[in-house]
Amino acid sequence: MLKGQSIFGTVTDAEGYAILDLVGDLQLGSAVSLRAGIFNIFDEEYAIWQSIQGLDKVTSADTILNNYQPGTNIRVGLNIEF
Repeated sequence: MLKGQSIFGTVTDAEGYAILDLVGDLQLGSAVSLRAGIFNIFDEEYAIWQSIQGLDKVTSADTILNNYQPGTNIRVGLNIEF
């Protein structure tokens, strides 16, 4: 059996992708720091292979779509040491 083939249907094979993230840290004091990041800057639509490997495109379509990674997103965190 060839890669990407299944006896019962077509097995999902994740396509290649590249994403770009930008993360920065800022020390606000001796005990306080701020971290912020922009993730998936170019809004790439992708699924990680481990989450969709072996799933049938026909019978598992909803599961495959639910495993796509988020588009562009921003995260901010504040760290306080005491």
